[in-house]
Amino acid sequence: MTIARGDTVIFHYRLYLADGAEVETSGVEPVTLVVGRGELPASIESSFVGKRTGECFEVAVSAREEAFGSYDPRNRQVLPAGEFSTTSLLEKGALVEFELPTGEAVAGRIIAVADDDVTVDFNHPLSGRDFRYQIEILAAHPPGAEQQANYG
Repeated sequence: MTIARGDTVIFHYRLYLADGAEVETSGVEPVTLVVGRGELPASIESSFVGKRTGECFEVAVSAREEAFGSYDPRNRQVLPAGEFSTTSLLEKGALVEFELPTGEAVAGRIIAVADDDVTVDFNHPLSGRDFRYQIEILAAHPPGAEQQANYG
């Protein structure tokens, strides 16, 4: 079966920065995606179209495509250290989560810690960066078809 928009695809992936550093992987459990639903940036989703089960391929994404948005320095906030719970690890590189007044959760990465202040970057970690996906398609099926549980 050749994959088309609307098909469900089950796959493994690895995500690399331009310098070759691996930053994310699907791990042991594969990922399920409906092609064209907007679950991933359009350039990545469209790369599945025309592929088949068993194929392995790479997709390079340029920072110019703004797949995860452009880097916005205004998304860096200096917050009083007292706004963090006592269970928060206040060190550079730590990921922290906040709840907005709407109840929505938003995550940020600590980029600096001073005596009474913590600087948090709320940009997506891949915003404004070149990266590439390495993808292995395990299974695919058209809309309404039974999913096969045996894909490797």
